[in-house]
Amino acid sequence: MFSSFKKEEEIWSDSTGDQGDDLKKTSMFDFFTNSKLFVNILVMAGVWSTASACYYLINFYMKYMGGSTLKNVIANFTSELLASFVAYFIFNCLGEKKSLTLFFLISGVAGAIFCYGFSNPYIINVLILMAKFGVGAAFVTIYIATARIFPNEYSATAFGICNIFARIVTA
Repeated sequence: MFSSFKKEEEIWSDSTGDQGDDLKKTSMFDFFTNSKLFVNILVMAGVWSTASACYYLINFYMKYMGGSTLKNVIANFTSELLASFVAYFIFNCLGEKKSLTLFFLISGVAGAIFCYGFSNPYIINVLILMAKFGVGAAFVTIYIATARIFPNEYSATAFGICNIFARIVTA
């Protein structure tokens, strides 16, 4: 009944029977020898670190928002959910650079206005949520951008390197 299904060894072997000999051998050192990969990993590690630090700092500040804790958590969740959907559409329209710039700009403007020193708790909450929206959208965008910027054989390694730098910065 299932005779048309191939075994795993047959699927992964080529016509000579060798497994994976035609695959390009890659290593983490390719990021240092290839100048394009090196520049891209430096830029993306910086972007990941910035987005990660801002994202976690805003989450840390959420507990100091005025008003009901339950309403603040719901607003925080709604802001992140909306940011994820908006990030998808903006990214497909504008691309990597413009969408990241737009989202960091939204967050930066909200943060700059927040530093002005409003005393109204509702304005403060809206500004914090606006900054959270911008950083959340940037955080979603860097995952997609990292997969698109690097070739497939380097994508997982690039994710790992960027994530390590981001975790070191936010530690």
